[in-house]
Amino acid sequence: MDKEKIVNKRFRRSFLGYDIEEVDAFLDDIIREFDRRDQEAGVARLRIRMLLEELACRGPIRQPSGEPEPEKARPEEAHGGPEPDE
Repeated sequence: MDKEKIVNKRFRRSFLGYDIEEVDAFLDDIIREFDRRDQEAGVARLRIRMLLEELACRGPIRQPSGEPEPEKARPEEAHGGPEPDE
């Protein structure tokens, strides 16, 4: 769904139908929220692209010399107990 579909949506009128002004006001609220979220998503995409570019410029991450590599979890620690005997 996009903004144009919301803006151009038409409802049939009926004798006991909804208040047209209330429906229009609600759709206006939806459009504003849609625009806000779309803008937030655009900012987030831009931030992700900038961070990826920054990472690419820095090259691979290396441990400073003299410091040990971080220990990787052993298989038994990964699921909370020793490996079962096969």
